[in-house]
Amino acid sequence: MRRVLLDLRESDTLRGFHVAAAAMLMASSLGTVACQAIGGAEGDERLALDLLAHDTQVNFEPWTEGDAMDLLIVTAEQWPDDPLSARAIASSRTVLFGDASFRLRRGSDAPAVPPGVVTVDGHDTAALARRALELLGQGS
Repeated sequence: MRRVLLDLRESDTLRGFHVAAAAMLMASSLGTVACQAIGGAEGDERLALDLLAHDTQVNFEPWTEGDAMDLLIVTAEQWPDDPLSARAIASSRTVLFGDASFRLRRGSDAPAVPPGVVTVDGHDTAALARRALELLGQGS
C-alpha cells in the first residue's frame, strides 16, 4: 500500500491550505493510498482537516514520526527547514514541493531545494494534485 504524508500546517511561510485543496482534488483517485497528515493542532488547521475528511470520506491519520512515507506533499514560500519538516522529509522517499513564492510564475529563480525534490507551482492546486497522483502511480 502506498503512503502519502500531507503537510497541512499554515504559517508565515507554510501553505497547508494549498495542500488541503490539492488533497480535495485527489481524493476520488486515492484508492488504497494510506493518508497521514502533519498539522491540525491549530484551530483553523483542525477545521480544514475535519472538513477535508468529511467531504472526501478519506481518513487522514496523524503522522507517526518514523513511519516511512512514499510521498510528502508540502507547499511553502521557501524550503521548510524547521525540525519537524526535516524529519518528515527524511522519512519520505519522494518530496513534492509546491513553490508558493510566486517565483515560478514570475519566471525568476525558484527557491533552493535539495536535489531530487519535485517542484510545481504551489498556487496551482490542480497541478499539485495531478503531479502527486502521478508520483503515487494513481494518475493517468
